[in-house]
Amino acid sequence: MFDPLVSSSVGRDALAAVIGLCVGSFLNVLALRSLKEQSLLRPPSSCPKCEHRIEIYDLIPVVSYFALGGKCRHCRAPISWMYPFVEAFTACTFVVLLHIYGPNFDAEPTFMDYGNLIGMSIFSCTLIAICITDFKEKLIPHEITYPSMLLGIAYSGIVRNDMSGALIGIGISYILFDFLAFYGLKFYIWKYGDPDDPEERKKRILLDRDREGLFEAGPDPDMHIHHSLYSADARNRESALEEDDEEFTVMGGGDAVLSAVMASWIGFQALGVALLVGFLAGTVMGSVYLFYEMYKAKILKQCIRPALLHMVFLVALVEGMLLFLRYLSQGVTMNLPYLQLGILAAVGGALLGVLKSGHEVQKPFPFGPALAFGAVVAMATKNMIFPNAP
Repeated sequence: MFDPLVSSSVGRDALAAVIGLCVGSFLNVLALRSLKEQSLLRPPSSCPKCEHRIEIYDLIPVVSYFALGGKCRHCRAPISWMYPFVEAFTACTFVVLLHIYGPNFDAEPTFMDYGNLIGMSIFSCTLIAICITDFKEKLIPHEITYPSMLLGIAYSGIVRNDMSGALIGIGISYILFDFLAFYGLKFYIWKYGDPDDPEERKKRILLDRDREGLFEAGPDPDMHIHHSLYSADARNRESALEEDDEEFTVMGGGDAVLSAVMASWIGFQALGVALLVGFLAGTVMGSVYLFYEMYKAKILKQCIRPALLHMVFLVALVEGMLLFLRYLSQGVTMNLPYLQLGILAAVGGALLGVLKSGHEVQKPFPFGPALAFGAVVAMATKNMIFPNAP
């Protein structure tokens, strides 16, 4: 029945791409409606600007976006580039998965062969949807993660034959992230003070809003004409305090659930690699995000001196320890990586200096995509997820 579709490699890739485009369109709907806690079926898709219902011929993945010039057919409001990007990215993902996890079409594919491909495709869709929600609202909805976790456990039990590994990974995920959240907050309080102190929170929120230019300068007390403007400004400040009055956290609960989802699909062995890569990617992303916030706040120059001091101190400490280790070896030949560790110490010291200078403008950044990237790296190593695979 599938012979016409799978008779050539090009045909299989084309079919996977078309399916990926359609699934990507669905993932856009899934992610955005999960954030709004709306049904996937009702109401029909509509323009967010004019709320006019989008006809089916305007819902063709990628094609409709360019055919309409990236604008609504009725009100000409711009359509976010995110929609075609997610659709095209999902199409490419499905093609890559076909080459990594696809069955051997030269032989007779079995149910388990298709199970591997379908399972990893569903897992990839979960990661894509979570990246959308986390980038957009810094949220990882349970409406996406919990159903995926249940499917992942079933997949590990039936296809991977490793349900115990999946359950162990889920437990490790919750324990690890709870540990990081608890002691990470303790360290932050020790280093910078309690972020949930009412006065500190008020100062931090108003400082952020002032830097974003949301509040005007106070009125001249000798000019009554500015009184109404100042009153409006005061109301804006009160509104900002109410809007941003959220408990400070070092690690969000959604990240722990995402790690558990990853474990349910790839097992705890591959989870270790995924988390290691994810935390490294998160460090890079967080540093870039912090640099951007410091640039907006015009305090980037203030971090140069602390960064240099921390860099020199850490390099001297690491190289001194290496020299001391060589001294203790008493002439035994040791090939110590002086240059490599020195570079790592320099980079680490510079980042510590930047973090010390920029903690006042630190804001939560989406960590889910970093974890998703780690999961992708683990998925690329098929033998790690399927150690008994040929």
